[in-house]
Amino acid sequence: MGRMGAAPILGLTTTGRKSGPPRTVPLLDLEDGGRLTIVASDAGPAPHPVGFFNLQANPQVELPVRSPRFSATARQARTGEKAQRWPRLVAIEPAWADDQKCTTRDIRVVIASPR
Repeated sequence: MGRMGAAPILGLTTTGRKSGPPRTVPLLDLEDGGRLTIVASDAGPAPHPVGFFNLQANPQVELPVRSPRFSATARQARTGEKAQRWPRLVAIEPAWADDQKCTTRDIRVVIASPR
């Protein structure tokens, strides 16, 4: 979709788990070996963002970062994957570190792999 300063912005389209229609939200991302890493922060408060629950219910997502759209399967990063990516993610958006400090929930990191 574009860039915010030096940070890349994408549109993540998930399917509403209760209502059914597609929902697109703008997010920052980290590209890593053809996969995209996304933070499900929503500024830190509980619960997790709605989009996170949508992709858990239906991990098939669309990411309009390239033409044509980038179709992917999304999943929550494993602990080691999050630990590896977290410093790079915080370098893109330092507020995520503050968000994690201000909440008791573990802020989720999502990896979207091309289908």
